[in-house]
Amino acid sequence: MGLCAEFKGQVVYFVNIYSSCLLAGKHRLWAELVDLKNKFGGGWWCVGGDFNSTREGSEIMGSSVVSRGAESNEFNEFIEMMDLVDVPSIGSRFTWSNKEGRCKSRLDRFLLSEGLIDSWSIIGQKVGDMDISDHAPIWLKANNKGWGPKPFRFNNCRFEDAEFMRFVEDSWKDINVAGNKTFIIKENLKILRTKLRIWNKEKFGWIDLKIEEATKKLNLGVRPPTGSTDDASVRQERDLDRKAVVDDLWKHLRLQESLLRQKSRIKWLKGGDL
Repeated sequence: MGLCAEFKGQVVYFVNIYSSCLLAGKHRLWAELVDLKNKFGGGWWCVGGDFNSTREGSEIMGSSVVSRGAESNEFNEFIEMMDLVDVPSIGSRFTWSNKEGRCKSRLDRFLLSEGLIDSWSIIGQKVGDMDISDHAPIWLKANNKGWGPKPFRFNNCRFEDAEFMRFVEDSWKDINVAGNKTFIIKENLKILRTKLRIWNKEKFGWIDLKIEEATKKLNLGVRPPTGSTDDASVRQERDLDRKAVVDDLWKHLRLQESLLRQKSRIKWLKGGDL
């Protein structure tokens, strides 16, 4: 369910989420929301509800964390592609619990546009106490004191792309901002960050899905179709197609490895040895 409203001349989209428990259903939901946001263009977004997904292992207690690692990565990619912020949680760490209270997860949250956070002075999302429901209520908390700017995250594997440096150079040259030097640099970096996010979505979006698709193509293309002629030209064409799929698969596997390696280092710096 969604609602479009206007606040002080700015269009704001409110979307209520109740996601499927199945990964295929989550993929459809994420893809539809990304397409919807790209279709509408500008505006602020407030997307909240039961996503049935977690972002990291610390959001799960009493169940397997390893099996959800790939899904968490995809969920984080979705948030990045939507250009939304998961504001800090205040209160309880978990929003869902089973009847026995042994399994707990943070399945519910608000994801907000940065402009909406600044305009409404949002400092976090408050997690309340559970009653008869197995989900806890959540509401946004505002305060004039900010919790700091949204960090700019950069993945090192972007440097491995042959088009990256040219894209940055061309994008920087296209930016035309007037003012003093400090203001120009600040605004240029802000505009460049937006362009990099768009470029990132086009080049590196949905890595896990692309690996899965390439693997399926590779397995389906191992044997020639039943009843087809297997002459030299057919074999050569099939070999070329297979090589292209293999190259694409290895490309995304290396990207995935680079991303996971960088994320593991960040977690080590934050949490140390466990």
